[in-house]
Amino acid sequence: MRLYKEIGMITIQIFYKFTLIKFKLIRRYIRNGYFNAIKSHNNLKLKRILKLYPQVIKSKNALGLTGLMQAVASRNYDAITLLLQSGIDPNVMDQDGWTAKAWAILMNDHKSLKRLSQISVLTYSLDNKVCGMAIVGIGTILSDKTLPNKLP
Repeated sequence: MRLYKEIGMITIQIFYKFTLIKFKLIRRYIRNGYFNAIKSHNNLKLKRILKLYPQVIKSKNALGLTGLMQAVASRNYDAITLLLQSGIDPNVMDQDGWTAKAWAILMNDHKSLKRLSQISVLTYSLDNKVCGMAIVGIGTILSDKTLPNKLP
């Protein structure tokens, strides 16, 4: 009887390990699909992923970029709007301390800045130390094309 209980416990432990591995693979597959949909401008797939797995919006890729940063880098303007409507936090920083708005300013991408215009304060840091803060109004950004050169 004791041997049967031990074999049963081993079976349960093995099943538990396989279940954990399966869930990790599924999460990785969903996260990769999320970032690939943004990068490839497949906004219909992105909308489906966000509807089925709303928690994926908080994930970062291997470089530490959020979906919003990936959308700005890919110049996927519809994805920027979709992600903001889905409730993504635009103030999340990457590994270097840059936000999505800082990426848009760095790339001199006025369309992305227009989509991100609901953010009034941009904070970025280097090496996890806050270096500067710029109050950015969308009118100033659109009229002043040298704004990225003026940031500290």
